[in-house]
Amino acid sequence: MGEVSELQRITTTDEFLELGAGASLTDCYASLTAEYPDFGALLQRFASLQIRNQGTLGGNIGNASPSGIHHRP
Repeated sequence: MGEVSELQRITTTDEFLELGAGASLTDCYASLTAEYPDFGALLQRFASLQIRNQGTLGGNIGNASPSGIHHRP
C-alpha cells in the first residue's frame, strides 16, 4: 500500500471526508482534527508517535485490531 498514491490520498469536501486506506494515521488524525476539533485530544491517546507515523488506517482495520473495529452485541 505504501507505494500506491491513490490509497494515501485524503480528500475533504463540503459533503465528506475520504481517508485512503494507505494514509498514515498521523495524516488521518490531522484531517479528522481539522474537521472535528473535539476529537483531536482523543486521537492523541491512540498509539505511539512512531506507530501513528508508520501505521495506516487500512492496516489497522485489516489486522482486526480491537481499536479499529467496533463490535456490536
